[in-house]
Amino acid sequence: MGELTLLEYSYNFLIFEFECPPIGSRYIYVNYWSDVKDYPAIEKEVEPGVDIHIKFDITGLDPNTLYYVQILDSSENVISDIVKATTSTSPYLPKIKNFSAKRSGAVISYSFVIENLNEWDDSGVYWEDSDVKILIDGETVAQWDGEDVNSEITLSSSGDIECSDSETHTFRLEAYNIRFKSTTGDNEYGREETLIYREIILKSALTPFEWSIVKVTGEPIRVSASEWNDFTDRINEILNYKGENAVAFTTAVSAGFTGRNVGTAFDGLTIDSPKVISKSILCEAVDALNTVLPADEKISYPAGISADFFNKIVDKLNSIS
Repeated sequence: MGELTLLEYSYNFLIFEFECPPIGSRYIYVNYWSDVKDYPAIEKEVEPGVDIHIKFDITGLDPNTLYYVQILDSSENVISDIVKATTSTSPYLPKIKNFSAKRSGAVISYSFVIENLNEWDDSGVYWEDSDVKILIDGETVAQWDGEDVNSEITLSSSGDIECSDSETHTFRLEAYNIRFKSTTGDNEYGREETLIYREIILKSALTPFEWSIVKVTGEPIRVSASEWNDFTDRINEILNYKGENAVAFTTAVSAGFTGRNVGTAFDGLTIDSPKVISKSILCEAVDALNTVLPADEKISYPAGISADFFNKIVDKLNSIS
Protein backbone atom coordinates (compact mmCIF):
# COMPACT_ATOMS: atom_id res chain seq x y z
CA MET A 1 0.00 0.00 0.00
CA GLY A 2 1.10 3.51 -0.74
CA GLU A 3 0.85 6.58 1.47
CA LEU A 4 -1.51 9.39 0.43
CA THR A 5 -0.99 12.71 2.26
CA LEU A 6 -2.95 15.96 2.13
CA LEU A 7 -0.54 18.88 1.59
CA GLU A 8 -2.79 21.87 1.11
CA TYR A 9 -6.41 22.88 0.78
CA SER A 10 -8.48 25.90 -0.20
CA TYR A 11 -12.13 26.60 -0.91
CA ASN A 12 -12.06 24.94 -4.36
CA PHE A 13 -9.00 22.67 -4.52
CA LEU A 14 -7.03 20.01 -2.62
CA ILE A 15 -3.35 19.14 -3.08
CA PHE A 16 -1.96 15.69 -2.25
CA GLU A 17 1.31 13.79 -2.25
CA PHE A 18 1.35 10.06 -3.02
CA GLU A 19 4.28 7.71 -2.34
CA CYS A 20 4.20 4.01 -3.17
CA PRO A 21 6.55 1.09 -3.91
CA PRO A 22 6.82 0.07 -7.59
CA ILE A 23 3.70 -1.33 -9.27
CA GLY A 24 3.30 -3.12 -12.58
CA SER A 25 0.90 -0.68 -14.27
CA ARG A 26 1.77 2.53 -16.12
CA TYR A 27 -1.23 4.46 -14.80
CA ILE A 28 -2.80 5.09 -11.43
CA TYR A 29 -6.23 6.62 -10.83
CA VAL A 30 -7.29 9.17 -8.25
CA ASN A 31 -10.82 8.40 -7.12
CA TYR A 32 -12.61 11.10 -5.15
CA TRP A 33 -16.16 11.77 -4.04
CA SER A 34 -18.28 13.64 -1.51
CA ASP A 35 -21.32 12.56 0.45
CA VAL A 36 -23.58 13.89 -2.30
CA LYS A 37 -21.60 13.55 -5.53
CA ASP A 38 -19.24 11.18 -7.38
CA TYR A 39 -16.52 12.56 -9.68
CA PRO A 40 -14.67 11.06 -12.66
CA ALA A 41 -11.34 9.50 -11.68
CA ILE A 42 -8.16 11.43 -12.53
CA GLU A 43 -5.59 9.45 -14.51
CA LYS A 44 -1.89 9.86 -13.64
CA GLU A 45 0.98 8.27 -15.57
CA VAL A 46 3.77 6.61 -13.58
CA GLU A 47 6.88 4.62 -14.52
CA PRO A 48 6.45 0.85 -14.02
CA GLY A 49 8.96 -0.79 -11.70
CA VAL A 50 10.05 2.52 -10.08
CA ASP A 51 9.04 3.96 -6.71
CA ILE A 52 6.11 6.37 -7.11
CA HIS A 53 6.43 9.85 -5.66
CA ILE A 54 4.04 12.39 -7.16
CA LYS A 55 2.10 15.49 -6.17
CA PHE A 56 -1.27 16.30 -7.71
CA ASP A 57 -4.18 18.65 -7.23
CA ILE A 58 -7.94 18.18 -7.44
CA THR A 59 -9.69 21.36 -8.60
CA GLY A 60 -13.22 22.59 -9.23
CA LEU A 61 -14.47 21.53 -5.80
CA ASP A 62 -17.28 22.96 -3.71
CA PRO A 63 -16.44 25.08 -0.65
CA ASN A 64 -16.89 23.80 2.91
CA THR A 65 -17.36 20.19 1.72
CA LEU A 66 -15.92 16.89 2.98
CA TYR A 67 -14.19 14.84 0.25
CA TYR A 68 -12.89 11.26 0.21
CA VAL A 69 -9.79 10.44 -1.87
CA GLN A 70 -8.25 7.04 -2.71
CA ILE A 71 -5.72 5.74 -5.25
CA LEU A 72 -6.28 2.69 -7.51
CA ASP A 73 -4.02 1.02 -10.05
CA SER A 74 -5.05 0.27 -13.64
CA SER A 75 -6.56 -3.06 -12.52
CA GLU A 76 -8.72 -1.21 -10.00
CA ASN A 77 -6.73 -2.56 -7.08
CA VAL A 78 -6.75 -0.28 -4.06
CA ILE A 79 -3.23 1.01 -3.37
CA SER A 80 -3.93 3.65 -0.70
CA ASP A 81 -6.14 4.20 2.29
CA ILE A 82 -9.06 6.63 1.97
CA VAL A 83 -8.00 10.14 3.01
CA LYS A 84 -10.66 12.63 4.13
CA ALA A 85 -10.23 16.34 3.41
CA THR A 86 -12.57 19.30 3.82
CA THR A 87 -12.39 22.38 1.63
CA SER A 88 -12.48 25.78 3.31
CA THR A 89 -15.25 28.34 3.11
CA SER A 90 -15.66 30.62 0.09
CA PRO A 91 -13.34 33.61 -0.38
CA TYR A 92 -14.03 36.52 1.90
CA LEU A 93 -14.29 39.56 -0.35
CA PRO A 94 -13.26 43.01 0.78
CA LYS A 95 -16.13 45.51 0.70
CA ILE A 96 -15.79 49.07 -0.59
CA LYS A 97 -18.17 51.46 1.16
CA ASN A 98 -18.77 55.22 1.13
CA PHE A 99 -16.60 55.68 -1.95
CA SER A 100 -16.35 59.13 -3.48
CA ALA A 101 -14.04 60.77 -6.02
CA LYS A 102 -14.57 64.30 -7.29
CA ARG A 103 -12.48 66.54 -9.48
CA SER A 104 -11.88 70.25 -9.24
CA GLY A 105 -9.44 71.48 -11.85
CA ALA A 106 -6.15 69.63 -11.38
CA VAL A 107 -7.08 68.10 -8.00
CA ILE A 108 -9.02 64.89 -7.33
CA SER A 109 -10.52 64.57 -3.84
CA TYR A 110 -11.34 61.07 -2.69
CA SER A 111 -12.65 59.21 0.33
CA PHE A 112 -13.48 55.58 1.02
CA VAL A 113 -14.03 52.91 3.65
CA ILE A 114 -12.98 49.31 2.94
CA GLU A 115 -14.07 46.45 5.18
CA ASN A 116 -13.18 42.74 5.44
CA LEU A 117 -9.44 43.15 5.00
CA ASN A 118 -7.04 40.60 6.48
CA GLU A 119 -9.69 38.09 7.57
CA TRP A 120 -9.62 34.46 8.63
CA ASP A 121 -12.31 32.11 7.40
CA ASP A 122 -13.90 29.37 9.50
CA SER A 123 -11.29 26.75 8.58
CA GLY A 124 -8.34 28.91 9.62
CA VAL A 125 -7.29 29.92 6.10
CA TYR A 126 -5.47 33.23 6.46
CA TRP A 127 -5.55 36.22 4.16
CA GLU A 128 -1.78 36.48 4.01
CA ASP A 129 -1.85 40.01 2.67
CA SER A 130 -4.29 42.79 1.82
CA ASP A 131 -3.57 45.56 -0.64
CA VAL A 132 -5.46 48.74 -1.45
CA LYS A 133 -4.48 50.90 -4.40
CA ILE A 134 -5.55 54.09 -6.10
CA LEU A 135 -4.76 54.26 -9.81
CA ILE A 136 -5.20 57.22 -12.12
CA ASP A 137 -5.16 56.34 -15.81
CA GLY A 138 -3.64 52.95 -14.93
CA GLU A 139 -0.78 54.34 -12.84
CA THR A 140 -0.63 53.62 -9.10
CA VAL A 141 -0.56 56.92 -7.21
CA ALA A 142 -1.33 55.70 -3.68
CA GLN A 143 -1.07 52.31 -2.00
CA TRP A 144 -1.67 50.70 1.38
CA ASP A 145 -0.20 47.23 1.84
CA GLY A 146 1.57 44.91 4.25
CA GLU A 147 2.03 46.66 7.58
CA ASP A 148 -0.37 49.44 6.56
CA VAL A 149 -3.34 47.10 6.26
CA ASN A 150 -2.62 43.77 7.91
CA SER A 151 -3.38 44.97 11.41
CA GLU A 152 -6.72 46.43 10.37
CA ILE A 153 -10.09 44.88 9.49
CA THR A 154 -11.31 48.23 8.14
CA LEU A 155 -9.30 50.85 6.25
CA SER A 156 -10.57 54.43 5.97
CA SER A 157 -8.84 57.15 4.01
CA SER A 158 -9.44 60.50 2.36
CA GLY A 159 -7.25 63.03 0.65
CA ASP A 160 -6.35 65.00 -2.45
CA ILE A 161 -4.30 63.88 -5.45
CA GLU A 162 -2.94 66.25 -8.06
CA CYS A 163 -3.64 65.38 -11.68
CA SER A 164 -2.93 66.87 -15.07
CA ASP A 165 -5.34 69.22 -16.83
CA SER A 166 -6.41 66.51 -19.31
CA GLU A 167 -10.09 66.53 -20.22
CA THR A 168 -10.74 63.17 -18.55
CA HIS A 169 -9.05 60.91 -16.00
CA THR A 170 -9.90 57.33 -15.04
CA PHE A 171 -9.90 57.01 -11.26
CA ARG A 172 -9.78 53.42 -9.95
CA LEU A 173 -9.83 52.14 -6.36
CA GLU A 174 -8.73 48.52 -5.91
CA ALA A 175 -8.87 46.31 -2.81
CA TYR A 176 -7.74 42.71 -2.78
CA ASN A 177 -6.93 39.95 -0.35
CA ILE A 178 -4.36 37.22 -0.99
CA ARG A 179 -5.41 33.76 0.12
CA PHE A 180 -2.79 31.33 1.39
CA LYS A 181 -2.94 28.02 3.24
CA SER A 182 -0.41 25.21 3.44
CA THR A 183 0.11 22.40 5.91
CA THR A 184 3.83 22.56 5.12
CA GLY A 185 4.04 26.15 6.31
CA ASP A 186 6.04 27.52 3.39
CA ASN A 187 4.37 26.12 0.26
CA GLU A 188 2.73 28.93 -1.72
CA TYR A 189 0.99 26.64 -4.20
CA GLY A 190 -2.58 27.79 -4.62
CA ARG A 191 -1.99 31.43 -3.72
CA GLU A 192 -5.02 33.41 -4.90
CA GLU A 193 -5.96 37.07 -5.10
CA THR A 194 -9.54 38.19 -4.56
CA LEU A 195 -10.12 41.63 -6.06
CA ILE A 196 -12.91 44.15 -5.89
CA TYR A 197 -12.76 47.66 -7.35
CA ARG A 198 -14.61 50.86 -8.23
CA GLU A 199 -13.78 52.87 -11.33
CA ILE A 200 -15.16 56.17 -12.59
CA ILE A 201 -14.35 58.68 -15.32
CA LEU A 202 -13.70 62.19 -14.04
CA LYS A 203 -14.06 65.05 -16.49
CA SER A 204 -12.44 68.44 -16.14
CA ALA A 205 -15.75 70.22 -16.60
CA LEU A 206 -19.30 69.45 -17.63
CA THR A 207 -20.75 71.52 -20.46
CA PRO A 208 -24.41 72.56 -20.11
CA PHE A 209 -26.93 70.15 -21.58
CA GLU A 210 -29.55 71.42 -24.05
CA TRP A 211 -32.55 69.74 -25.63
CA SER A 212 -32.06 69.29 -29.35
CA ILE A 213 -35.77 69.99 -29.83
CA VAL A 214 -36.79 73.19 -28.05
CA LYS A 215 -39.53 72.77 -25.44
CA VAL A 216 -41.82 75.80 -25.77
CA THR A 217 -44.17 76.88 -22.99
CA GLY A 218 -47.80 76.38 -23.97
CA GLU A 219 -47.04 74.05 -26.88
CA PRO A 220 -47.21 70.23 -27.03
CA ILE A 221 -44.09 68.47 -25.84
CA ARG A 222 -41.91 66.88 -28.50
CA VAL A 223 -39.14 64.51 -27.38
CA SER A 224 -36.98 62.43 -29.69
CA ALA A 225 -35.49 59.14 -28.56
CA SER A 226 -31.95 60.29 -29.35
CA GLU A 227 -32.14 63.45 -27.23
CA TRP A 228 -33.73 61.56 -24.34
CA ASN A 229 -30.94 58.99 -24.41
CA ASP A 230 -28.43 61.86 -24.54
CA PHE A 231 -30.15 63.28 -21.46
CA THR A 232 -29.83 60.05 -19.46
CA ASP A 233 -26.22 59.67 -20.63
CA ARG A 234 -25.54 63.12 -19.19
CA ILE A 235 -27.17 62.10 -15.90
CA ASN A 236 -24.74 59.18 -15.70
CA GLU A 237 -21.86 61.56 -16.39
CA ILE A 238 -23.09 63.67 -13.48
CA LEU A 239 -23.37 60.61 -11.25
CA ASN A 240 -19.80 59.60 -12.13
CA TYR A 241 -18.63 63.17 -11.59
CA LYS A 242 -20.19 63.08 -8.11
CA GLY A 243 -18.68 59.68 -7.30
CA GLU A 244 -21.96 57.76 -7.57
CA ASN A 245 -22.66 54.55 -9.47
CA ALA A 246 -24.12 54.83 -12.97
CA VAL A 247 -27.72 53.79 -13.62
CA ALA A 248 -28.83 51.29 -16.28
CA PHE A 249 -31.52 53.53 -17.80
CA THR A 250 -34.20 52.13 -20.10
CA THR A 251 -33.28 53.11 -23.66
CA ALA A 252 -35.82 55.18 -25.55
CA VAL A 253 -36.61 53.81 -29.02
CA SER A 254 -36.74 55.95 -32.17
CA ALA A 255 -40.36 55.43 -33.06
CA GLY A 256 -41.56 58.98 -33.63
CA PHE A 257 -42.22 61.77 -31.19
CA THR A 258 -44.06 62.03 -27.92
CA GLY A 259 -46.73 64.70 -27.84
CA ARG A 260 -48.75 65.96 -24.91
CA ASN A 261 -50.82 69.06 -24.34
CA VAL A 262 -50.19 71.34 -21.41
CA GLY A 263 -51.85 70.54 -18.08
CA THR A 264 -53.00 67.00 -18.83
CA ALA A 265 -52.73 64.26 -16.22
CA PHE A 266 -49.35 62.67 -15.61
CA ASP A 267 -50.26 59.27 -17.05
CA GLY A 268 -47.59 58.42 -19.60
CA LEU A 269 -46.65 61.43 -21.76
CA THR A 270 -48.10 60.02 -24.95
CA ILE A 271 -51.06 60.80 -27.20
CA ASP A 272 -50.44 58.52 -30.11
CA SER A 273 -48.78 55.13 -30.46
CA PRO A 274 -45.91 54.46 -30.82
CA LYS A 275 -44.49 56.41 -27.88
CA VAL A 276 -40.87 57.34 -27.20
CA ILE A 277 -40.83 57.67 -23.43
CA SER A 278 -43.27 56.58 -20.75
CA LYS A 279 -43.98 57.67 -17.22
CA SER A 280 -41.66 54.98 -15.85
CA ILE A 281 -38.80 56.05 -18.13
CA LEU A 282 -39.20 59.66 -17.06
CA CYS A 283 -39.30 58.68 -13.38
CA GLU A 284 -36.07 56.66 -13.79
CA ALA A 285 -34.24 59.78 -14.90
CA VAL A 286 -35.76 62.17 -12.37
CA ASP A 287 -35.23 59.78 -9.45
CA ALA A 288 -31.56 59.31 -10.45
CA LEU A 289 -31.08 63.06 -10.75
CA ASN A 290 -32.61 63.60 -7.31
CA THR A 291 -29.92 61.42 -5.70
CA VAL A 292 -27.30 64.13 -6.36
CA LEU A 293 -29.45 67.22 -5.82
CA PRO A 294 -29.52 68.99 -2.43
CA ALA A 295 -32.59 68.27 -0.32
CA ASP A 296 -34.15 71.68 -1.03
CA GLU A 297 -33.47 71.36 -4.77
CA LYS A 298 -34.98 67.94 -5.43
CA ILE A 299 -37.48 67.67 -8.28
CA SER A 300 -41.12 67.00 -7.41
CA TYR A 301 -43.71 65.74 -9.87
CA PRO A 302 -46.51 68.16 -10.83
CA ALA A 303 -50.08 67.04 -11.46
CA GLY A 304 -49.62 67.75 -15.13
CA ILE A 305 -46.53 67.57 -17.34
CA SER A 306 -45.66 70.47 -19.62
CA ALA A 307 -42.73 71.79 -21.60
CA ASP A 308 -41.82 73.82 -18.53
CA PHE A 309 -41.22 70.62 -16.57
CA PHE A 310 -38.76 69.33 -19.20
CA ASN A 311 -36.91 72.64 -19.14
CA LYS A 312 -36.87 72.54 -15.32
CA ILE A 313 -35.20 69.13 -15.11
CA VAL A 314 -32.49 70.28 -17.53
CA ASP A 315 -31.94 73.42 -15.46
CA LYS A 316 -31.54 71.21 -12.37
CA LEU A 317 -29.08 68.98 -14.23
CA ASN A 318 -26.97 71.95 -15.30
CA SER A 319 -27.00 73.44 -11.80
CA ILE A 320 -24.93 70.59 -10.37
CA SER A 321 -21.29 71.51 -9.86
